[in-house]
Amino acid sequence: MELKYIRHSAIGFVLWAKTDALWHRNMGELILEKCGGEIISAGFARLANGRARCWGKSESLGIESAPGDSEALALQLKLTWI
Repeated sequence: MELKYIRHSAIGFVLWAKTDALWHRNMGELILEKCGGEIISAGFARLANGRARCWGKSESLGIESAPGDSEALALQLKLTWI
């Protein structure tokens, strides 16, 4: 399953199902309102066979997936990075 994600400076990765009903901007505004901090990166993720992969960008936030996101997400979820 493909997911959307935002990587936040304090809480790490926030993941949700890829849907047009909830944009990165919507989730980003909520996270910043509740937690402060900053959004480090955003894009899409896939979790499969115990592995994590991040790619792409959020057009609504104008932020890309960053090098190292796949590895960092795998570490947060205790998965294997690909």
